[in-house]
Amino acid sequence: VDNLEQAVALAPASAWPAVEPHTVMNLGLAERVLALAQIFDGRGDAAAITLAQGEDHLQTALAAFDPASNPQYYAWTQMGLGQNYRLQAYLAELDAWNADAADDSAASATATAAETTLLEAAKGAYQACIDQRDATAAYPVFQEKVLGCACEPYRASAQEALDALTTPAAN
Repeated sequence: VDNLEQAVALAPASAWPAVEPHTVMNLGLAERVLALAQIFDGRGDAAAITLAQGEDHLQTALAAFDPASNPQYYAWTQMGLGQNYRLQAYLAELDAWNADAADDSAASATATAAETTLLEAAKGAYQACIDQRDATAAYPVFQEKVLGCACEPYRASAQEALDALTTPAAN
């Protein structure tokens, strides 16, 4: 992450102007990985901050990628946003579980509402990635690896998580 932050700082001075959005996108993707490590380490608060930074970087990169002229990077950035939102939804789910354990129904409802919003955002980002299928027809490996192996199954997973939130648990 430190090296990518240095690359982002140097990017505006690059003779190749297109390097800046790519470095910002990669920083956002790396921040998701860092947040995942923070979650595994039990540092959910740090992960939430890292995910917010990553979301900001991915949104900045997304604004620079025109889907008509750069559909692969547009789709890849949408995939990264979807993964970021999915991890944020997981943190909200943990908040809901903790609130339930503390018998705090108001906090649980707030966390579940946040989880729902984030899962919808993830689903939307994955769909925006999938929507680049026609524009990326000349890139079959991209379609297989990014659309077929990531965006499509991740969208289905986000929908399953949403369905689980709206289906009463069996006792």
